[in-house]
Amino acid sequence: MDKNIQFRIPRRWLKAATVFFVAAAILAPVVVIAADKFIDVPASNTFHSDIAWLADNGVTQGCNPPANDRFCPSDNVTREQMAAFMKRLATGQAVDAGTLEGNSAGDLTSDVYSVYHDAAVQIPGTTSPKKVLELTGLPAGSYLIIGKTYLRKQGSGGQGVTCELVAGADFDRVLATVDGYNHLPATLTVLHTFAADNSSVQLNCEDFGADVTVNWTKITALSVDGLTNNPG
Repeated sequence: MDKNIQFRIPRRWLKAATVFFVAAAILAPVVVIAADKFIDVPASNTFHSDIAWLADNGVTQGCNPPANDRFCPSDNVTREQMAAFMKRLATGQAVDAGTLEGNSAGDLTSDVYSVYHDAAVQIPGTTSPKKVLELTGLPAGSYLIIGKTYLRKQGSGGQGVTCELVAGADFDRVLATVDGYNHLPATLTVLHTFAADNSSVQLNCEDFGADVTVNWTKITALSVDGLTNNPG
């Protein structure tokens, strides 16, 4: 039974910038903080405005409770303190405020398109690629496209297999040897811009025998148009 499932997830938040901001927030307390909140921090400090922002957003609260009028800039950060910083970032939505930086929310959103096939596809012994799966109906735009599959060898002995993820003139290719009675995961990635609507992406495979199948195949296309004005 053919079991292709194709779907679209609209407006999925992309939080890649969060990883970098959390790392910066965790390391920031080893410096100094705003003079109007912590008595052990001079207002002339180079990092005054950055750390003041963290304090104003509730990410850091001081090091000497209950007074909390010191920051202890030379102290190390423990794992439990790190957990507190990360929780405050998430629950206080400080990450959203810090990463938007004047952009609209739409600048940091994306559409996700995907198709999945959970049945085995026989790859005949030939030098002509066989289409395993196709993702159709993509609107014009730029996409990060990821293809994943499992290559399975049904008989004994190793078998060479080639798979390609093709988007227009761009493609990614993997060449692997699958051991007998075994399976091997394969991941392919392509970055491509489609000029027209209703474009498609294909995952094609070929082998040089007759007992290899391609299983649990998925293609996902992530629109990156909304990130083009946010480099880095």
